[in-house]
Amino acid sequence: MRAIAFLLASVVALASWRLTGLVLGHARKRGLLDIPNLRSSHTIPTPRGGGAAVACALLMGLVAATALGLVPLRIAIAFGGGGFAVAAVGWRDDVAGIRPRMRAAVHCLAAAWAVAWIGGGTAIALGPFRLDLGPAGQLLPILGIAWCVNLYNFMDGIDGIAAGEAIVLGSAGTLLLAISGLPGLSLLSLLVTAASGGFLVWNWPPARIFMGDAGSGLLWPLRRNDRAGRRC
Repeated sequence: MRAIAFLLASVVALASWRLTGLVLGHARKRGLLDIPNLRSSHTIPTPRGGGAAVACALLMGLVAATALGLVPLRIAIAFGGGGFAVAAVGWRDDVAGIRPRMRAAVHCLAAAWAVAWIGGGTAIALGPFRLDLGPAGQLLPILGIAWCVNLYNFMDGIDGIAAGEAIVLGSAGTLLLAISGLPGLSLLSLLVTAASGGFLVWNWPPARIFMGDAGSGLLWPLRRNDRAGRRC
């Protein structure tokens, strides 16, 4: 299984790298530019939308891994369905712009989709103490995912930081989940690492392209799915 996993991750990384190059050319032709602002580290308009390449490579890898029986179907449906919706609305926002309310609604629906397939938490363990959440155990994860999708997006626009964090967290998740005896979730984290690595080649300072909402919105839900998936 290890050989197949690393082969699949290599293909995802290569696909992400190649697709990002194609998106870069498209963004330049269409004038899809990230204009510098007060929180930006770049000083000149830079193409955006490269996260679409990350999303395509990652979701294709997820489909292949699920077809091979390496990733649990429930996790694939939760992350694949919710992730696709977030990436799609993010790409639309990168290209033409959409109303914040519409984007927030899609993020909440995608979060609800993931929680419906994985399940929320009925309680939080705090050392020897246990806090029962009741019905809020289903609502809080949805709000948390939707909030963090937007929070993660604030890192995009700074050279290498969004992809870099995804690689660090993805690598840590790969190792910890493997040690915990969850090879399917470990592979999913590995695929995130690979897809982010392929993109980082183009995003390394000085960045030639940024993720945009299509990519930065997609990567956060995986962190929640990895943790919640431990219960599956």
